[in-house]
Amino acid sequence: MIDHIRLATGHKRVFYVGYSLGGTVFFVACSSRPAVNEKIRAGVVIAPYMFTPVHLNKVLQLTIRIIFSVMRQWRTLRVFEVFPRSNATLAINQLFCEPKSRLMPLCLQLYDHVFGLTQELNENLLLDVMSTFRAGSSAKTLYHCAQVMYSNSLKYYDYEPEENLKRYGQTEPPDYDLSRVTAPVSLHYSLQDWFVNAENVDKLAERLPHLIGKFVVPSQSFNHIDFMVGKHARELVYDEIFNIISKF
Repeated sequence: MIDHIRLATGHKRVFYVGYSLGGTVFFVACSSRPAVNEKIRAGVVIAPYMFTPVHLNKVLQLTIRIIFSVMRQWRTLRVFEVFPRSNATLAINQLFCEPKSRLMPLCLQLYDHVFGLTQELNENLLLDVMSTFRAGSSAKTLYHCAQVMYSNSLKYYDYEPEENLKRYGQTEPPDYDLSRVTAPVSLHYSLQDWFVNAENVDKLAERLPHLIGKFVVPSQSFNHIDFMVGKHARELVYDEIFNIISKF
C-alpha cells in the first residue's frame, strides 16, 4: 500500500496514520522490514494496541482467557475466518442497538463494558458502529491479537514450539525489535481507553528511537472507539494530528 501510494503520487515518503491495530501494523512493518522506515515522513499512531491493558476489567479478563483457549484450537480445526458479517448479525444489532429500541440500554451497557465509559458517544451512530463491528476477520490475525494481549508483548506469531523452531530458530516466537522503528512517530492516547493506557504508552515510547511526542486526549471521558466516532474527536485529536503533519 505504501509503495502504491508512492508510485501513484510521485512522493518518495508518505505519512502513515494508524489507529489501534493499524498502529500495530506500522510497528510490525518498520521493525521486520527496516527499509519501510525510509519511506515514512512521520508515523501517527492512535491508540496503539501493543500490550495487555493494565486496568482490564474482570469481565474482559475472563472473556479473553476463554476466547484464547478456544482460539488455540482454530488451526487444528482449520478455521480461517471468524465472525463474518451476516443478515442474522445485522438483525440482532438492530434489535438491540436501534435508537428507539427498548433494548438500547443493554447495547449501551455492552458498549461501555467493552470499550470504556464515555460521554462522547452519539447514540444515533451506535447502530452503525455495532453493524460494522462484526465484519469478518482472519482467524490468524485475531489469534495474534489475543496472543499480544495474553503475553503482554508484541511478538511474532506463535506457531507452537516445533514449528517456531523451524521458522525462528527457537521454541518461543521472538519479540519485534522496536529499536528498528527509526521513522518519526507520534503517539496519541486517552485515559478512558480500556485497551490502551498511559503505562503502556510510556513503555512503548521508551523503545522508540525517534519519538515526536506523546499526546493525551484532554478529556476524562474518551474511550477506544471515540477516536473514530466521538462527538469531539476532531478538536480533541485530529486538529493536533494536522498540526504535527504540517511540521513535516
